[in-house]
Amino acid sequence: MTGLSLATPRTLVVVDAGHHSHSRTAALATAVAGAALAALTRPSAVEGTAGGRHTHRADRWVVSRVDVRDHGHDLLDALVRGHDSAGAREVVHATCRAAALVLATPCHNASMSALAKLYLDVLPRGTLEHLPVVMAVAGSSTRHTLVGDLVVRPALSLHGALPVPTCVYAADADWVTGPSHNSVGPQLDSAITPRVTQAARELTWAVSQSQRTIGSVGRPNSRTARKPATLTVSGL
Repeated sequence: MTGLSLATPRTLVVVDAGHHSHSRTAALATAVAGAALAALTRPSAVEGTAGGRHTHRADRWVVSRVDVRDHGHDLLDALVRGHDSAGAREVVHATCRAAALVLATPCHNASMSALAKLYLDVLPRGTLEHLPVVMAVAGSSTRHTLVGDLVVRPALSLHGALPVPTCVYAADADWVTGPSHNSVGPQLDSAITPRVTQAARELTWAVSQSQRTIGSVGRPNSRTARKPATLTVSGL
C-alpha cells in the first residue's frame, strides 16, 4: 500500500524542450508519455499474503505538459536577472507536482538543447529529488545515441533525480516521415516501440519502488506533499 488515496490522481509531467510544436522532439515526447501512462495505469498482479496472486489496482494518473519554448523568456529572465515571473513559477510548480517525468530534448551539437539546459538550471535545489525520469532524445545521426546517457543522465542525477536505465534515442532511421510530408506530424517507426515500452516499464517500476520506500518509514510522499519551490539565483 502506498498510503495515497486512489481517488487522488498522480501527475506525469512531460517536458518538451524542442523548438516547435510539430518537431520530432514533440512527437517523441508524446509517444513516450503515452507508453508511460499506459504502463502506469495498467493493473499489476502481485503476490498475496498466502502465496497466491491478486490484482493490484493501479493509481489514477493525469498528464501535465510543459513546453519549455513557451516559457523561454521568463526562464531566462529568472536565471539571469532573478525575475520571479508567473511563467517561471508555473514551470517550477508543475515540476514539483510530478510523481514521474518525461524529459524530451533534441540533440544539439552532441548535447541537450539550450532549452533543456535552461529548464534544469532554473529549477530550485531539490525539485527533482527522488523523481523517476524517462529521458527521450531526438537526433539525426546514430553517432549521437549516447547523448542521453553521457549528457542528460548526469545532469538529472546532479539534481537528485532517478533517470531510468533505458534512454529513448530516436535517429533519422526511427521515423516514418517528416512533418513536411505528413499533416499529422512526425511518426515513429514501429521498430523503436520495444525500447519505448521498456523505458515505460522501468518508469513504472521506479515509481512503485519510490512509493514503497517512502511508505515503509511512515513519511509522506515527497513527490506529492512537496511545498512549492521558490526561485533562487546563484551568485556565482
